[in-house]
Amino acid sequence: MEIIAGEPSYITEVRQRGLRFRLDYSAVYWNSRLETEHQKLVETFAPGEEVWDMFCGIGPFAVPAALKGCKVHANDLNPDSYKWCKENIKINVPAKLQENVVCYNQDARAFIRSRIGALQDEPGGARRVHIVANLPASAPEFMDAFANVFNRGAWSGGLPVMHLYAFSRSAEKACAEVLDRASAALGTEIPLASASCREVRLVAPGKLMVCVSFALPQDVLC
Repeated sequence: MEIIAGEPSYITEVRQRGLRFRLDYSAVYWNSRLETEHQKLVETFAPGEEVWDMFCGIGPFAVPAALKGCKVHANDLNPDSYKWCKENIKINVPAKLQENVVCYNQDARAFIRSRIGALQDEPGGARRVHIVANLPASAPEFMDAFANVFNRGAWSGGLPVMHLYAFSRSAEKACAEVLDRASAALGTEIPLASASCREVRLVAPGKLMVCVSFALPQDVLC
């Protein structure tokens, strides 16, 4: 109503499960219908684990993950999303936990490769890592970022777990369809048996948003 009345400001604040998120609707993406999905995914994280959010937006996964005690690396190519994500971390995350959150304004592929390189250089190798790729129109094609970057000699422990959001035409074939696209980009097969698929929401007739979770296959070690 303020905009209709002539005030050209799209900056507002929304609330999600007790958290406050500030944003500029003219510059970033936000969908309140994804509130339940944000909660479901964060519930699978454990304190002390790392979360790499490739397309973090204004922080709907990054903020609650940080509050849970995870080490969060949140990235978005949109400088406005990056700005508001940092703002929402300051608003919601206590100072003693803010040091566990790092925000980036990078291309998602460059972000992933730099994170893998940095973690492999740390003493003791890898820890448990969750990677969130919430860009359903094209996230499977970004799997090429994981090709030829894992050093077999430097990486120890389990490989990262991907949480890949994508659109599918049917619920019955969603997991196989998304994994086919992801495997083609990665350059190696992601076994269907290793993945789980959750329906998120029906965006339009014949356009289902799903979340496919799987551990990266051992074949990515090089």
